[in-house]
Amino acid sequence: MYLLDTNVCIRLLKGDSPSITARLRAHEPHEIRLSAITKGELLYGARHSQRVEGNLNRVLAFAAPFLSLPFDDVCAEHYARIRADLAVRGLIIGAMDLCLAAIAYTHDCTLVTHNVQEFRRVLGLRIEDWEAEG
Repeated sequence: MYLLDTNVCIRLLKGDSPSITARLRAHEPHEIRLSAITKGELLYGARHSQRVEGNLNRVLAFAAPFLSLPFDDVCAEHYARIRADLAVRGLIIGAMDLCLAAIAYTHDCTLVTHNVQEFRRVLGLRIEDWEAEG
């Protein structure tokens, strides 16, 4: 299973990364997951844009084939463990990225992101950069 980070979704929505598009098309929709966190960020971007209705429709159509994973109590436990580990090691990542990493752990997903530098701080998190690999 693959969990898409927001930066990957934005590139797919813009259609400006043939490598990411090809990698996505190499997988069936049931192999791809979105998080409620990413959906929220995408919907915010649409609502904060010049063309709200059109962009909302694009985001919803993009997200429709993929299962959306919530941030639940099990994710909260992983979040706490990850954040405590990063704090002990003197490393910090953004709050939304912590939530996304916790969702990836909870659901045993490989996180697809171009933000490798930040996410590699999270021990044991499987990550792939479909933009760099293409």
